[in-house]
Amino acid sequence: MNAHGYLETLRAIWNRRKWLVVPAFVLPLAAGVTVVMSMPTIYRSAATVIIERQRVPEAFVRPAVTEEITLRLRGISEQALSRERLERMITQFDLYPEFRGLEPMEHTVGRVRQDIGFVPGAPPARHLRVGLVAFAVTFQGRDPVKVANVANEVASFFVDENLKSRERQAAGTAKFLETQLAETKRRLDEHERKLSEFNRTHLGQLPSQLAANIATLEGLDSRLRQNGESQARANDRRSLLALQLSEQTAVVQQAGSSAVLVDPVSGRGPVMVDPASARLADLRRELAIARTRHTDAHPSVIRMKAEMVELERMLTAAPPPPSAEEPTERAAGPVAAAGPTHPQLIRLRQQIAEVELESKTLKAQEGQLNQDIANLRARLENTPRVEQALTELSRDYGSARELYLTLSKRFDEARLAESMEQHQQGEQFRVIDPAVPGTEVAAPKRLLLLAMALVIAAIPAAVLLLAAEKLDTSFHSVDQLRAFTRVPVLSAVPRIVIARDRRRRRWRVALGSVAGATALVLTVWGGYVMAHGNETLVRLMIGGGTP
Repeated sequence: MNAHGYLETLRAIWNRRKWLVVPAFVLPLAAGVTVVMSMPTIYRSAATVIIERQRVPEAFVRPAVTEEITLRLRGISEQALSRERLERMITQFDLYPEFRGLEPMEHTVGRVRQDIGFVPGAPPARHLRVGLVAFAVTFQGRDPVKVANVANEVASFFVDENLKSRERQAAGTAKFLETQLAETKRRLDEHERKLSEFNRTHLGQLPSQLAANIATLEGLDSRLRQNGESQARANDRRSLLALQLSEQTAVVQQAGSSAVLVDPVSGRGPVMVDPASARLADLRRELAIARTRHTDAHPSVIRMKAEMVELERMLTAAPPPPSAEEPTERAAGPVAAAGPTHPQLIRLRQQIAEVELESKTLKAQEGQLNQDIANLRARLENTPRVEQALTELSRDYGSARELYLTLSKRFDEARLAESMEQHQQGEQFRVIDPAVPGTEVAAPKRLLLLAMALVIAAIPAAVLLLAAEKLDTSFHSVDQLRAFTRVPVLSAVPRIVIARDRRRRRWRVALGSVAGATALVLTVWGGYVMAHGNETLVRLMIGGGTP
């Protein structure tokens, strides 16, 4: 069969089945077109927000907010979609007035939460700069003005909440560090007080005084040795003076009444001397020497002055000494009688007393030196224990001081970061493209839906046409009859139409037209009723989410 034959066959099929195919195609198409054109128009607006990095270089001011931007955006979005805030937006912008009286507020809040969207991504090329990240806040609804206002409101909330959140976090960090710094300062002062009290209590036993204590101990040992040597010399001197005293006493007693004395050192004699005058002269020389070494308040100076006063008194009251020509017998009795109080003997006894006093002083010094050496050795023995305790205290103090210095540095950085956030020099959100009332319809996609309705309407018509042709067993042409049987077909008689057939046909056409028109009207009306203002249907057709 050629192309002309196919066309003739299709024309014949169309002529036979057109009253069956046309309603099957037109009614679904009319329903689909009515539904698509009656659905409410959903508009969507978007506000673009960029994230500007910190303006002050981080080398100078470390930010107090180190949270990842994605986590911060998630936290702010949770606050933006909270029930309390969405209810306030519903009341402020009069959203979904057709639903608020028919459904619980919870459902309306769910609609708002479903219609708000966050789209991460880069800003348009004309806004793109190095270091910028952007995201879009979208909202969809039937009123384009309300949609734009809600999108701008949500974007402004992101900007304001980010600023407040950073300020709160920076202030909270500074407050926390301030509290920790005060507590650390208190502990540091306590450790410092303990360390100072320990040093004061163990003064002389500290490790830093070990070298000085050893040097002092060596000095005390040296002084102790010198003291022993001085005591030995004093004992020798005392023995010598005692011997001189005994010899001089014997010489005076043997001299009898003579005033002639024999020198006990050289053994020469007799020599005529005035003992009191000689002693007074010696005292004067010794006093002059003593004043070069001591003050007038020194005991030896005071003693020599008293002795000089006593000798001067004795010389003033005593008679002049006898001359060499006078008989020695005149002075024999008085001299012999004054032997025990002879000035030379007095001087020896005083020297012996001085040596004994010096020995006692040296003994006392020896005892004090021994006591000092014992105390110092005890300090040296206790130094390791003191050093261990001091090490523990110093370690605790050093740890507290290091922590205090670290917290002090962190606190200063936190204060700088807080000041930076208060002056809006930190990371910020900024709306660069505010939402405007949209002229582009976000949903439904009517052209796409009309094409789908056309395809859907054609499918049942085609199926019905094929089914009718398949089930129809009658012959519609001579060729079909000849192809079916071998009996020769002599002729074909055309259909004879009488007046009654014409009337019947007109009635069928009229009734079919009325039925078709009624069905078409009912279909269109049903589609309009179902789709008009039905946002739920739109949401179902677009998948229930953001278009």
